[in-house]
Amino acid sequence: MNDEFSRSDIGLARRRAMSLAKESRYGDAADVLAEVAAPASHNLGVADPDVIGLRWQLANVLFDGQNHRRAAREFQQIADDLLRQAEPDHEQISHCKLQEATCHVHAGDPELALHIMRELLADDMSRFPEDDARLLELRRQIGELEVSVGAADKARATLTDLRDDLNRLYGPDHGATIRVSELLASLPPTEAVLSRPRGAAEDER
Repeated sequence: MNDEFSRSDIGLARRRAMSLAKESRYGDAADVLAEVAAPASHNLGVADPDVIGLRWQLANVLFDGQNHRRAAREFQQIADDLLRQAEPDHEQISHCKLQEATCHVHAGDPELALHIMRELLADDMSRFPEDDARLLELRRQIGELEVSVGAADKARATLTDLRDDLNRLYGPDHGATIRVSELLASLPPTEAVLSRPRGAAEDER
């Protein structure tokens, strides 16, 4: 162990960084945290709870300072390090990956964010019941992001399945169901609907 490092350095750095961030000095706050993160990881291990807390604060400071790409890398590295542990905390890993995706959205790369979120959904669906609130929320976020990038067909499929599940679980008048139904209603009509003869809908009545 490095004699020049002690666990108390983590607390000192976190408090100093918090003060700097309150003054909107995000770059300086990130420097303070990063300077301690390396020796802390080396001496205590990358997945030590205090080290994770420090690194998580660093990623958040970078995000708040609009350094979204570097923040994304930090969140990704935390998730990777946690995943390599003997007993990974999958809920914490999922949170890291979702934060990473959020960073990519703010960095102007929603397609990469969608890729991460879809992979996260596949992983989480193997661990949680299909009606778990975390999965339902993630599916909604994916659908909303698909809407925002113009992937109307994918969004329609995502949100239709989600609406049906929410309707079954909570009923049509629940806020979550209404929100998804309104998103679906905002989507442009499908090509099949646009190409139908003008009198087709009337003939079906």
